[in-house]
Amino acid sequence: MKIRAAVENDLDDLLEMCLALAESEGLVQGSLVTKAYLKRCLFTQARIAKCFVLCDESGTTKALSGMLMVQMMMDTALGANVLHIKDFFIKEAYRNQGWGRKLFDFASAYARREGCAAMILGVHDENVQALEFYDSLGGERIKGLGFYKWVLDTGA
Repeated sequence: MKIRAAVENDLDDLLEMCLALAESEGLVQGSLVTKAYLKRCLFTQARIAKCFVLCDESGTTKALSGMLMVQMMMDTALGANVLHIKDFFIKEAYRNQGWGRKLFDFASAYARREGCAAMILGVHDENVQALEFYDSLGGERIKGLGFYKWVLDTGA
């Protein structure tokens, strides 16, 4: 498996994973995500997020195994940029094999390269599997918000 930037040809798989994520959060009927929305947000001049995918070694768009959608944000408390992990998803068949950790480590390295001082992500309290996973990665749970935060060593 390898991690690469998502391309437009990935949109069908990205939509499938977004809907699976929404379903796991109990939001599938309330999910308004469409292929057109993902295309606009990820692949046009109006892009507001970046997406990376977990795929086979050839890097083809067939059989994507996971995705990471991120956005840069400012954090006035830190006085620095943070990487907001908007969506983090590994397909069921690829869980508990180390791919989630590899994708998380990729996110951490990407955040450092982009000069971020921290990473944050939100998770639903009912998503026990995700909570346990993020706890295992050493994130600091932000009380009352359902967010985790990782302060990054930027070497500065």
